[in-house]
Amino acid sequence: MAIEYKPFTGDQVYETYKKVIASRKDGVGIVTLNNPAECNVIGLDMYQEVASALKEVESDDKVLVVLINAAGKDFSAGMDYREMPTDYRKVVRYLDQLGTYISVPGALTKPLIGAVQGRSYAGGRPLVIPSADIVVVAEDVRIGFNGMNFGAP
Repeated sequence: MAIEYKPFTGDQVYETYKKVIASRKDGVGIVTLNNPAECNVIGLDMYQEVASALKEVESDDKVLVVLINAAGKDFSAGMDYREMPTDYRKVVRYLDQLGTYISVPGALTKPLIGAVQGRSYAGGRPLVIPSADIVVVAEDVRIGFNGMNFGAP
């Protein structure tokens, strides 16, 4: 039986994003993946929002530590393969852009805590593993890389 987790969000809400919530509570900067209807599947738009939200939260002098979590039963079902280009040149540009966004969590200067539940596959995994300083996982967590099933590099 899947458990529905209520994400931890703060009182102070930062800029509004479409698929991410950035907030602060008691010195904790919180970035919440917020597309539970699609199991927080991550495309370039969501990666960009996460990267922007992490930078915004970290730049707040009142934030001492950053937490990344997710709404819904899954942290992330992984990369949104529906938007993956099929032309080789476009794939290279896509992955180059993706690398820019994925590198942001590991470049934070404040401690990063990941709270992971349900599925955390492929594209969602690098947001916390190996980037986070501490990762807290729920009992039902399943972490993996399923890109090989789709021919992803």
